[in-house]
Amino acid sequence: GWQAPALGDLASCDQAEVELFDVSKSARFQLSNNFSSPLVFTANGLVLGGGTAILKHSSSGLSRCLVISLPLGITRVGNYAKGSCLPDA
Repeated sequence: GWQAPALGDLASCDQAEVELFDVSKSARFQLSNNFSSPLVFTANGLVLGGGTAILKHSSSGLSRCLVISLPLGITRVGNYAKGSCLPDA
């Protein structure tokens, strides 16, 4: 994780790192998706087989998601809840 350095302390970023999750051996990331295998981008930039990817960490109730829509490959991120990817406000 990161945070902006304190005002007037732009020369040093030592304090910019923050811990996001418990990094114990029992903590796990889980990545799932419903993309076609493999996700294919054409020479003109279109995408074949879009879908949704979900990233979750065992120490947090938050699930982040990424949606890639067909055929233009437009992406958006949000929070995964109740079976769908809800856009960030």
